[in-house]
Amino acid sequence: MPAKYKVLCALLYVSFATMNPAHGADQAPALHSSDQVIPSLHNEHHVAAGNMLTTEEVNLKFKNPDREAPHPEMASCLYWEKVSWKAYHDINTSYLEDNRSFELDIRDLKQTKFDVLKWPARKEIYLCYSTRRGITLFDPESQVHLRIIRGFGWNILDYITHKIEDQSKAYGYSTYDMVMRNNGLTVIWEIEIDRLVQNFVSLKYLPEPERKKFIEMTNARFRSCQLLSDFAGNALYAQGGTRAGPATGSYHLKLLQSLHADLAEIYNEAAFAYSTPPEPGSR
Repeated sequence: MPAKYKVLCALLYVSFATMNPAHGADQAPALHSSDQVIPSLHNEHHVAAGNMLTTEEVNLKFKNPDREAPHPEMASCLYWEKVSWKAYHDINTSYLEDNRSFELDIRDLKQTKFDVLKWPARKEIYLCYSTRRGITLFDPESQVHLRIIRGFGWNILDYITHKIEDQSKAYGYSTYDMVMRNNGLTVIWEIEIDRLVQNFVSLKYLPEPERKKFIEMTNARFRSCQLLSDFAGNALYAQGGTRAGPATGSYHLKLLQSLHADLAEIYNEAAFAYSTPPEPGSR
């Protein structure tokens, strides 16, 4: 196991597991597949409590009100952007004409027999986001969504969510609008955190003790985000005024974004360690 991965896991575990000591590995909820409408962490902490938008409500609230999806296979997307393809390079780096680069899901590449290698430069495709698939590259010709794992040199999820937030501002700027906007963005970040966790625990050669530790750690950290935002929210409400709701939501979003960044770094390290069979005596 890479030393960097061990250090990241240790730091996350020590910093946050102690905030919820009763939440052990055996108590962690079962993780659902990525096709689940409401992923497990989002469902456990918010929908059951009745204080958060459902995924279906987010899909309705955040769709661009000014335009129709250019293709039926993009109908469920909250965001899409026409882009131009440039090239694919080993190891698994794809480039757009504007030089943005990212890693595609190797499972999708294998399933499509690496069709991207045949794509001509300047081919028109779409950068998309939906709560069901996550961030994808959509080819209108083959009608295939290729899932994007991460951006290189840019935070692609942060970029997408800012675009979704900008287009949702067409609905208004009242306190209620801002609270609902933060709630919707929170759902999106929670779904993507859950997707990361599921990608991690599905690594083929991940040992069971590491799997349990990662689920326990993620749940503890996720719970800590809620506790911290609740504490900050109570302090803001005690001061009075209408800014408490939007300000609390914005603070909670920052905590979730930080959690996602940390988990993504752990996953990117672990994917190399646990995607291949271990050498005898190495783990």
